[in-house]
Amino acid sequence: MAKVNFVVVSQPRSGSTFLINTLSSNKQVFCDNELYNLSMIARLDPNNDESEMAAVQYRDRDPVSFYHEFYESIFAKGIYALGFNFMLGHHAEVLKTIVEDQALKIIYLERENKLAQATSWFRALEDRIWATRESVQIDLGHKTSFDQYAYNEYFRAAQTLDYLFKQTVLNRDNVLHVTYADFSDMDELLIRIASFLTIRNEFTVSDLKKQNPNRIGDRFVNEKEARKHLSAVNRAHWLEDEL
Repeated sequence: MAKVNFVVVSQPRSGSTFLINTLSSNKQVFCDNELYNLSMIARLDPNNDESEMAAVQYRDRDPVSFYHEFYESIFAKGIYALGFNFMLGHHAEVLKTIVEDQALKIIYLERENKLAQATSWFRALEDRIWATRESVQIDLGHKTSFDQYAYNEYFRAAQTLDYLFKQTVLNRDNVLHVTYADFSDMDELLIRIASFLTIRNEFTVSDLKKQNPNRIGDRFVNEKEARKHLSAVNRAHWLEDEL
C-alpha cells in the first residue's frame, strides 16, 4: 500500500489542533503539528520535542529541504498517511512547494467566522492557553472589549489570506476544503476525510475543549457596540452561535 503525503493548511485559531489530534488517533495516520511555527517546531508527540533553537535554525536554513526530510523521516515508518499542519503566514517557500507538489493531498481548513477566529486569537494572546483538555483552565465568563480598528485589521488580513490561498489551489487536484462549521457533524466530516486520504474511518474525536462561548457575542463586554459596527458592515451574524 503506497504512502499518502498530506498537509493541513489553516490559519491560527481555526481548529487545526483539534483536527490534527483527531486525525492522529487513527493508527494509519501520523499528523504532526506546526513544523513551521515561527519560534519552535511544535510537535504533538511529546517523545519528539524539537522546539530547541538549534532545531529551529536547522529548519530555517533550508525550509524546503526540511519539508522533504519530514516526509522521508522515521515518522513515516509503518504509517500510511503522513502529514503536518502548515499555517498560512509561515514560510512562503514551503507554501510554494506545497502548492506545486501535485502528489500532495491538501486538507484546507477555513474558519469562515472571522470574528470568532479573531476573539480566539486575542484571548489566547492574553491567557497564553492555546489548547487544553482541562475544563478548569477555561473561564467562559471572561470577556474582552471589541475594538473595531483592531478587529477590522484582523478580519481583512485573515480574509485576504483565505482568498489568495483558495485562488492558488482552485484548479488543483487533491484538495479537500473543510470549514470550522463542519465540526458540528464530526461523523460526516471524518467519512469525508477517510475517503480523501483513502484510509479506514477509525478515528477518536479529540477531547480538546472549546475555550470560548459558542455564542460569539457573549465574548464581549461591549456587545452592543460590536453589533452596531458589524451590522453596519453586514457581519452581525458573526455574533451568533458558531456551531
